[in-house]
Amino acid sequence: MRGARTKLPLLLAVVAALCALPLLTACDERGRTEYSESRTATVYVYSVEETEGETVVRVSASETENVLATVSCIAEEYYHPDGAFYQADELTLTLAAEDVRAAVDGYFAENGIPAPAGGLKLYFDYATMNGRVLSDGEVAVSDGYYIHTAEEDAEGNLTLGLTLRSEYYPAWYAAAAGVALSVIVIAAAAVVCAKALGKKG
Repeated sequence: MRGARTKLPLLLAVVAALCALPLLTACDERGRTEYSESRTATVYVYSVEETEGETVVRVSASETENVLATVSCIAEEYYHPDGAFYQADELTLTLAAEDVRAAVDGYFAENGIPAPAGGLKLYFDYATMNGRVLSDGEVAVSDGYYIHTAEEDAEGNLTLGLTLRSEYYPAWYAAAAGVALSVIVIAAAAVVCAKALGKKG
């Protein structure tokens, strides 16, 4: 009986430690953020050039020094929890190829440039210095920038889906606090047990 009483504090300490971690991790769940929105954004035609017999048009999601024309696009964003310890920010940018062609035709007309007979090859670029951004487009690296590129699809759109997954630090802090509390409780219980065994001896 005395041996059982000696082991009881340690058993309680282990149970308390195991309970502390999920409680501390879950305590912040109510404060997590989730939202979605759809908005109209502006993108920029920044390059029109002949390449291997094709007229290549490049559109950028961010404004550049060389803006030839502007086009409206639809930006759909979904920010949500991704598991217990991460948040995900998903952004989908969609612009109509016909709007890009109309903007380029306007640029040609304003500058007295004859429209190319072979039509236009369209590319949509999204440049970022954050290497953690993932996308469903082709990715190239240039001068420290990760350039995500989409081409015109069968529906006549240029669509680029981007995702950034980031740590949800309150959950990590809560987990660390739970581990620290577990260590403290177990250490204290070990001291109590050692003293109890010492008295027994």
